[in-house]
Amino acid sequence: MKFALIGKNIGYSKSKEIFNTDFNSQYDVFDIDEDKIPETIDYLKKYGYTGFNVTTPYKEIICKYIDNVEIVGCGVNIVRITPNGKTIGCSRDGFSMRLAFEDCGITDFLKTAKSVAILGNGSVVPSILYELSNEAFKNVKHFTLYARHHRNMMGDNRINKQPLSEFKVNNHDVIINTIPFKSGFDIDFTCDHPFVYFDLNYADDTLIKKAKDCFNCKIAENGYRMLWWNAKFTNELGIRYDTCRSH
Repeated sequence: MKFALIGKNIGYSKSKEIFNTDFNSQYDVFDIDEDKIPETIDYLKKYGYTGFNVTTPYKEIICKYIDNVEIVGCGVNIVRITPNGKTIGCSRDGFSMRLAFEDCGITDFLKTAKSVAILGNGSVVPSILYELSNEAFKNVKHFTLYARHHRNMMGDNRINKQPLSEFKVNNHDVIINTIPFKSGFDIDFTCDHPFVYFDLNYADDTLIKKAKDCFNCKIAENGYRMLWWNAKFTNELGIRYDTCRSH
């Protein structure tokens, strides 16, 4: 099977490493401008790719270039190419995040957590908001989205929106940071109660190390496990559709 990744300025990506090592699949990275997306998709179809992943900044933009989206408004991070050449997009970001939570023990912490903060409102956030209705978050009473500029997104009816400048770790039990590491965003992790920090970034552990240095930080993890679960879902979709092709 052959897979690919479409994004821009994504030289830090570990997806190729995961696919080559853990799933023994060919994986090619297309670091492109938006105007190259249509011809890149045509190339993937022509040369028999099973599907492709989508990353920053195209998770929402990609929807206008593919044939179908499973959950409208949730963005897309996995696109499968069907035997008849149709492109069908879905998002597994929120689900992959929840499985990463289970891997590192955050799910257990959520049983007593009362407040979750989400930092940033980029293209990964709608999928995370969609996942907040899951059983794992049933005990959480307060969800707050902190961003420099807010926008309407699917699933944001459950959350309180605040300016990013108002964010304080001390007001929350779980912090999910979606802000790209290249933004230079910093966090003061001073907190008088136990908290968990999950950073979707895995290319720079500066904030992870800073969080771990705080006495009350119980868990601080980066997004590598989330990326791994996304890769696993992509590979499983590929196995399913390659079976269709062979019959």
